[in-house]
Amino acid sequence: MLKLGFDIGITSIGWAVVNTGENDKEFEIINCGVRLFDSR
Repeated sequence: MLKLGFDIGITSIGWAVVNTGENDKEFEIINCGVRLFDSR
């Protein structure tokens, strides 16, 4: 099963797409990234 996760910060947003398979005990990171914003 593919899952999309976000980590929302004050000046950034992180994200990841994870394949958890059938049992959620093992996982594989498909893709991930971060977007930084100017805090001025």
